[in-house]
Amino acid sequence: TVALLLALLSIGVLVYFIHHVSDSVQVWTLAQRTSADLLEVVNRVFPDDGGGETGQCRTLAELPTTDGVAVRADSSGYVVAVRDSQLVSAATRHDAVMMLRVRPGNFCVEGTTLATVWSDAAARDVLEGTVRSAVILAEERTTDKDVMFAVQQLVEMAVRALSPSTNDPFTAVNALDQVSVGLCALVSRPLPSPDRRDEAGVLRLRNPGVVPTEALEFVFDAIRVYALEHPLVLQAILEMSARVGGRAQDLALREHLANQLDLLLAAYERTSPQAHDLSRLRTRVAPVRQNLLASGALD
Repeated sequence: TVALLLALLSIGVLVYFIHHVSDSVQVWTLAQRTSADLLEVVNRVFPDDGGGETGQCRTLAELPTTDGVAVRADSSGYVVAVRDSQLVSAATRHDAVMMLRVRPGNFCVEGTTLATVWSDAAARDVLEGTVRSAVILAEERTTDKDVMFAVQQLVEMAVRALSPSTNDPFTAVNALDQVSVGLCALVSRPLPSPDRRDEAGVLRLRNPGVVPTEALEFVFDAIRVYALEHPLVLQAILEMSARVGGRAQDLALREHLANQLDLLLAAYERTSPQAHDLSRLRTRVAPVRQNLLASGALD
């Protein structure tokens, strides 16, 4: 009897395991999981703590006017993280200023400039070693600090779904819906300052990061050419634009979205569509574009 119960239990566990595995590899499940990764990295890189600045035009401290020293990578790989605090501490100790030239997601080959350093000659070797240890390279990208990698994964799902061999607009629509979750969070956050200062308020490190327009441009540029033959995907792009624009408090971001819709409409016109189809798309684009350019966000 015990053996029979154990056998039945084993069969039940096996059935559950097979179901779990089959569900986990479904493209919709993968899209949801990647969307969660995107939201997590946005929360890490753009924390919603009010510590940033509204808009993309930020007042930055002046960098030294003299020529700095380029610190170059001594190996190849993807930048997966940068230890800001380590760089600020070293720059403070040696009364130096640094400007990073790479960020998470960039691929570096040996000899790539990682940072420019302004310091006394005596501290140069120490600071070069600090930069190389603080800029962490790996063989593969990760979503720990790399916002664009998480965005790219979802866009890649959409693009692959629209390839001639797959031709699955429903999966593409789902991927766009999921990427909009992270984009909505991204455009609603204040931009963190790229400047890191010591306790005395002296600039020690400038670490330029991703700006929201870069992510928006990547998504729209990648999907635009593949969406033109799929009305469902075109509609999904309009809905994504309205959704993201409704969360953007910065007019410049909404203007960027409106410009992307103009590019989409122009690309569609170049395909020589039927007059009815072109008129319908223009009719759908017009109110979305108008709302994007309104004085405030949609919601």
